[in-house]
Amino acid sequence: MIHSHPAYRRASLYCLLLSLWSGVMACSIVPADTSTDFPFQLLMTPEDLPAEWGRAGSEAPEVPGAISRLVGFTGSTDPQQEYLLVKHQLAVYPSEQAGKDAYSMWEQKWFPTITWQRPPEASFEPRDPSDQFRFACINVKINGFPIMTCTYLQQHRNLVSLVLVNVDGKAITLEQFEQALKKLDERLQSVNTETPATTLATSSP
Repeated sequence: MIHSHPAYRRASLYCLLLSLWSGVMACSIVPADTSTDFPFQLLMTPEDLPAEWGRAGSEAPEVPGAISRLVGFTGSTDPQQEYLLVKHQLAVYPSEQAGKDAYSMWEQKWFPTITWQRPPEASFEPRDPSDQFRFACINVKINGFPIMTCTYLQQHRNLVSLVLVNVDGKAITLEQFEQALKKLDERLQSVNTETPATTLATSSP
């Protein structure tokens, strides 16, 4: 039984992290604000997800060497389906090289074992072939329901984007999640490689 395997227990921990509104890639977390220059227009929005999904808060995780923001979304108001969550965290580094260097740290944290694998039916890849990215999932059970917990990580220019999702096949399918990733990628591609983090266009989330 996979339930007793250490990798399964590790995956369950990550599901728990996803279901709790704590920091994603952070040392500490504070309420989000718009006082610091940040490309809020690059963050995920409810319109990127299926119609039933709505906002579930925003935060400002403190990430060493970067400016970061986090937005959350929920696919159900039923307490028994509190696992229907999506989180998007975007970190802006001072240079493209800093973003590339930080990517490996993010990758080690969010893909800790080889148990995390890309679904064979997944097809999405960033439009820019030079982007570093990884998309992997693991099958678990939450509240007795079979769930595919997925993590998507992408480095584009001086940006690192992390998306977490619990795919149940109903409230959100893998295809719908990939459609959301495509929308995010289209926005990321608009970032100029020469634009420093402190002067990126800012708008309220």
